[in-house]
Amino acid sequence: MRVEEELRELRIEHLNTRRCEAKSTSTAMQRAKARGRARGRGGGARGNGRGSTDDRPGRTGPATGLCIAAGTWATTNRTHALQPHEACPRVLSAYSDLNTPALRAEKLCCSRPEQLEQLAALRHETCDGVELRLTDALEALRDTRVVFLGDSLMQNVFEALTTALHREGHAFRARRWNPERQLGREHYDESGGVCALRNSGRAPVGGSIVDLEFSRPARGAARCRVLGVNASSRALRYQNACDNAPASALHVPLTRTTFTMHRLNGNFSRDATSPAVRRGAMEKELARCIAPAHSFDGRIAAASADADLVIANLGAWYNNVPSKDAKDGSGAMSGAALAARYEDDLGHLLRRLRAHERRVEEGRPPPRVLLMESVVQHFPESGGTGLWDAARKYKRCHRQCAPLGDEQALDWRNAALHRVAAREGFDVPSQVVPLASLLRPLHGLHHNLKGCGPDCTHYCFHPVLWSALLDGVYRRIVNGATGRGTGLPSYLV
Repeated sequence: MRVEEELRELRIEHLNTRRCEAKSTSTAMQRAKARGRARGRGGGARGNGRGSTDDRPGRTGPATGLCIAAGTWATTNRTHALQPHEACPRVLSAYSDLNTPALRAEKLCCSRPEQLEQLAALRHETCDGVELRLTDALEALRDTRVVFLGDSLMQNVFEALTTALHREGHAFRARRWNPERQLGREHYDESGGVCALRNSGRAPVGGSIVDLEFSRPARGAARCRVLGVNASSRALRYQNACDNAPASALHVPLTRTTFTMHRLNGNFSRDATSPAVRRGAMEKELARCIAPAHSFDGRIAAASADADLVIANLGAWYNNVPSKDAKDGSGAMSGAALAARYEDDLGHLLRRLRAHERRVEEGRPPPRVLLMESVVQHFPESGGTGLWDAARKYKRCHRQCAPLGDEQALDWRNAALHRVAAREGFDVPSQVVPLASLLRPLHGLHHNLKGCGPDCTHYCFHPVLWSALLDGVYRRIVNGATGRGTGLPSYLV
């Protein structure tokens, strides 16, 4: 009975909050629209609000929707530097072994003094002055299944979405597939409201599926509890690869919205061509499961079979694709051959998403598709492109990530993405989420992992940065995503 009362109070609190937010958002959008008209009359170059006279591609969405441009970075007059505790939410510990605040801040978050100083001086100016939150997108995603399809960079986006759910006070359930370790309840710390993962390095080799529940009562601190753990020494170790299961899943009961993350690196398998496989050191079943026909086409089919909205990215792994025909002796494709391979695979992905065989047979429409630009890399190399495939030829460690030679030019992968998407019939401004223009000047905001130099591909976490990167996703969801009543998937029941 007490639980029901708490849920009822939470719903009332949420509805009251939404009424206030709706009023605030409406006022902000009216102001943005007025600014757009004023700028249009004045002949300025920034008529970005709804009703704006600026007709440049990508500046506005549908006549009744939000504008969809990426926005810009502006400097602020903040008088104090951001502190690490403002930047590094503990909920990230549910997705990594970095349970302590010090480790989490060092490895995952923008915690170095120079990073916090840079972020303190930045403000993301949206194209219409309206700042959207995940809560706004959830209202447009009722009874909807959303699939994120991509590599570790898309996993970072998924984790940023998780932090937004937690920060904005939503209750949700999470499922996490771990193919490496047999995790048990003893590996999760339920104190602190986030079920932080701890000591997983001591868990036996194997596989596990963990179900978590995050709640925020009307009164009291946020809670998390482990609903169940399924661990196995063998079967679950290969389930993600062989059954094309998602790597992570979230369900938000309030809007009946489900988010899943499916890993998709590309139409190849580096592991399948590795010496370990050729020596027979890897089980034959795993070699079959990571073969391209299964891990690319099979993964696309599994991810999009019941999705209402697919948010996809393909790109970063196209830098060292194995090839026995490589001309430079590296064993990898490069130059025109690599670009052609990427365009072929990207076009294949887009066609498969729009013409899913099972959905066609059942007379169901294809999922709505959004494409995300690939992130910008900042590896130091003489050409100033920042690309790892250009920097790796130097075969030396780097001490820091480097600014780009030209912060305005699209890298070759994103240029190809725009070209192929247009060729396949996608509306590029409304279906391609812009990331590159926001990331080009941010060479100092990469992960702080230390190996042979910092990771100049993945970006550290901070709300200032990731709220800006997710803004383009929220806008396109609000403008076009609609639920189809698919309900709760079986693996989260």
